[in-house]
Amino acid sequence: MDGGVIKRSPVTSSEVAERAGVSQSAVSRTFTPGASISPKTRAKVLAAAKELGYRPNAIARSLITNRSRIIAVVMAYLENLFYPDVLEELGRRLADENYHLLLFTGFMDRDSDPVFDQLMQYRVDGIILASTSLSSELSDECTVAGIPVVLFNRTTERDSASSVTTRNREGGRLLGEFLIAGGHKTFGYITGLENSSTNRDRLAGFREALDAATITSLEIRTGNYNRADAEAAARELLSLKQRPEAIFVANDHMAVAVMDVARYE
Repeated sequence: MDGGVIKRSPVTSSEVAERAGVSQSAVSRTFTPGASISPKTRAKVLAAAKELGYRPNAIARSLITNRSRIIAVVMAYLENLFYPDVLEELGRRLADENYHLLLFTGFMDRDSDPVFDQLMQYRVDGIILASTSLSSELSDECTVAGIPVVLFNRTTERDSASSVTTRNREGGRLLGEFLIAGGHKTFGYITGLENSSTNRDRLAGFREALDAATITSLEIRTGNYNRADAEAAARELLSLKQRPEAIFVANDHMAVAVMDVARYE
């Protein structure tokens, strides 16, 4: 007894089966998405489960099926409002497929290996890495274990992981062409993390556009995908004797900081 409340043992599937007058396997099939079971039997099981207050034990089921239906999402850079939106949509899409999202906080400036041991304790069925990565050794370990790894908003040359990202190089080139078409001839670029594939590709595309127009005036400062660093970089660029006519900022989160400096300082 705790605070006057008597705790009872969890209702089992056997009790539900007995109350509904069906087999225990019928109870299991009722709560297994896509399993074959007649509407009549399903209705009887659901009625008995509601009456008894039964809830399936996902942990016990994962031990039997060897599938947790949990996808680990290791995400860094939640300061960027783009990522909470991504997280919400991921959760919706995974739920549609009867998967559950388990969030871990990773590292933006280095591999997120330290969280690997934690997430593997949950017997996850897959791993999504957003704005972070795993070392090649741990990526290979996931491959051996049969756990797919997907990088979101990062690219990789490893065969052990897939990636989903935008065409960052093309985007950088198109933005450069747009600014050149506006008559600008001197430029600044505020990078994100210098070692991130997103940053490298956007800068490479931007350089392609400048090279095609034989423009060499490009001042580069580092923003590290951080508001304070982006503000400092903007102040440096805007205080130059020959300050750039246009500034390309590696992402929107930093761009807002740069615009605030340009407007109000």
